[in-house]
Amino acid sequence: MLPWDIHFVGGVNSVVRALAKQAKINGRKPYLLIQSWSHKTDSYSGQEIPSIRLRMREPGAGFLSIAKYILALPKTIYVLRRIVYTYGIDAINIHYPTAASFTFILMRRLSVFSGNIIISLHGTDIRSALELRGVKKIIWKLLLLGSDHIVVVSESLRQITLQFYANNKTLIIPNGIDFSLADEVKNKTRLPPSRQPYILTVGSFEPIKGHDILLHAFSEIAADYPAIYLVIIGRSGSSKAETEALVTALNLQQRIVLLCDVEYLEVLYYMKHATLFVLPSRYESFSLCTLEAGAMGIPVVATNVGGVREIISNENLGTLVAPEDAKSLSNALAVLLADEDKRVFLGANLYNYVKSRFSWEDAYRRYSDIF
Repeated sequence: MLPWDIHFVGGVNSVVRALAKQAKINGRKPYLLIQSWSHKTDSYSGQEIPSIRLRMREPGAGFLSIAKYILALPKTIYVLRRIVYTYGIDAINIHYPTAASFTFILMRRLSVFSGNIIISLHGTDIRSALELRGVKKIIWKLLLLGSDHIVVVSESLRQITLQFYANNKTLIIPNGIDFSLADEVKNKTRLPPSRQPYILTVGSFEPIKGHDILLHAFSEIAADYPAIYLVIIGRSGSSKAETEALVTALNLQQRIVLLCDVEYLEVLYYMKHATLFVLPSRYESFSLCTLEAGAMGIPVVATNVGGVREIISNENLGTLVAPEDAKSLSNALAVLLADEDKRVFLGANLYNYVKSRFSWEDAYRRYSDIF
């Protein structure tokens, strides 16, 4: 289950698509329940996974909101019951849960559904829950309490989850990488997306991704490396206009390329030809794009936050710098730009490490154990 359309670009959707693909490979028949009406197609064309769209009301904080939720509940449960029996659903895996997900807990309490309910947390969801108060906070706690398993992608995210709800059913299942797809991109002959060497970052245009820190860091080294460009790829978000304004304010319009809502395969092509990958985030629960950079053999400079340190676990796998520190970031970029041998060394080490530890086959196998 997702609260938005599967077609959108983003890390959560990439995880859901990969797990659904593995489920099909392993003989299961996955269905996507989507709380979205933004597209009228009823399947994800890339993998032909059937999608069921259902608008589910969320219980809110006010009396009126709760009353509307209760009034709509019988019809919602009736429709969900039909879906469960029609498609033979024996497990529900809720990714990026919302208050609407609580309806599934009620279904089981009412003996309408008897299968396992697995909650998969991705970072922003549980971090936002920590800020909740009153009824909304209670509903979130009841949601986690009523689930069979809670899946997180890193030890860092597990600790945040335990702050909100102390429990012994939270499992760490790291995200994986599709190496067959990565190797296909690496081996395919295609002209580079740019004639100039470039540093690449990938992340939604949101403040948490630290694009402003990266722009200031790049401005410190731009004059020393006049041939290097900076490419920022991200999903359109709240800080896109601010990012564009900062590029202009720093007078870097001729050195920086901003790309929005780029298809996944195209992102991999950009990674393939990048001089290095940089992750300037203020927080990351795990960082799927760091795995992708590793799969492409690209050296990584990243901030020492959240689950990133569980991937870049030592200095032979990449370079970690303090968050919110443009000077340290610029220094780290300059060191790698000046040392091709070190870039090759780090990229090769990270590739081998990621390939040995992070596969969707392994991730799905662990999910399958709790389905």
